[in-house]
Amino acid sequence: MTARGTRLLWTLLAAGAAVRLAVSFATVGSAFDMESFRLVADRLAAAPFAHYSDMAFGGRPRWPYTPGYIPTIVWASKLADVTGMPFHALISLPAVIADLAIAWIVQSFLGRRGVGERRRLTAAALVVLGPSFAVISGYHGHFDSVAILPAVAALAVWERPGNRRRALAAGLLIGLGGALKTVPLLMVLALLPGARSTREATILLAAAVAVPGLVLLPFLAVDPGGVAHALRYVGVPGAGGLSLVVQPSLSRFWLTDPFVDPSQLTLALVTAGPFLDVLVMVALGALLVRCRFAPLKGAVLVWLAVYVFGTGFFFQYLVWGLPFFIMAGYLGWSGVVQAVALLPTALFYLGPWQERWVVPVYASMMIALWAGFLIALVRLGGSPSTPPPTMGVGDPVRAHAR
Repeated sequence: MTARGTRLLWTLLAAGAAVRLAVSFATVGSAFDMESFRLVADRLAAAPFAHYSDMAFGGRPRWPYTPGYIPTIVWASKLADVTGMPFHALISLPAVIADLAIAWIVQSFLGRRGVGERRRLTAAALVVLGPSFAVISGYHGHFDSVAILPAVAALAVWERPGNRRRALAAGLLIGLGGALKTVPLLMVLALLPGARSTREATILLAAAVAVPGLVLLPFLAVDPGGVAHALRYVGVPGAGGLSLVVQPSLSRFWLTDPFVDPSQLTLALVTAGPFLDVLVMVALGALLVRCRFAPLKGAVLVWLAVYVFGTGFFFQYLVWGLPFFIMAGYLGWSGVVQAVALLPTALFYLGPWQERWVVPVYASMMIALWAGFLIALVRLGGSPSTPPPTMGVGDPVRAHAR
């Protein structure tokens, strides 16, 4: 990258950080999640390693994640108490930093694959200025970008030429993400087909499982039932995904009417959610291995499958897949995804609403987004296995075709 390009990149990073920090200090973020963070810190101090059961209010876990982020919550809570700085801003700082790191990695990854300066800067801008990233780290205050960052780095490490220890490094990175949230562990499915040997595949898988396993050990020893219940969480229906397709009116619960009841079909879908997730990922893993899709293409397929078959959806979930779409060179498509999601995101976070038009507009746009993911998954999964390009904006289907 030229000196001018480097300056522009640093300007983008600085602008993205400034916007996020300004918003995070000026707003309180998601009240539900901020309360959950506080509860985690309080319950951990009162009953170490037993907070999973303590926080299962009404049968729904308030902390349905692996425990790797808990030290950060404790740090932010204590720092807020000591300095008087707002907790909601301090807890957002790791996510802000993670966004900047993701932006740096994706543009560097593209640069190693021969992509020009302009497209590398565009890739970075899609992260640091992209609303799907900025809203979550700057306003919502959730840590999805922190959790997915190690998985993004793992793909970059895995694809670096001549890296003989890539299995151990990538596995540990994926495991680090899995110690924060379980979803980054899905990146193992994308990398396994590219393993050079059974030994390399074993090292990758073992390292990825070992990190969250070790982090979970003390919690499993004290509260195995609470941990098992929390980690079965697959989201809440109605905000998007397959549950919204099945019952579009359920979006009223999030926008206008908290007393809307899910249909019997929705309840059945949510009950079957964990089994459906396992079935889909096993089938996808078999497809990736059988067709030996390139890791980058495999990563795109994994996250498309998550968006299509996931029964629940929240807007922070977009942070999981977008970095990999961008790394695969789908810059235009990644921009379109964020543009389509922008209005529904605003409607979701700025509610509740009294206007009747909100529900049909929200539901139609979210179903359109889901349909786009479905079309991309079907066509991309059926295309020949070729190295993912990085030169054309194109759609995610033509970009992978021969």
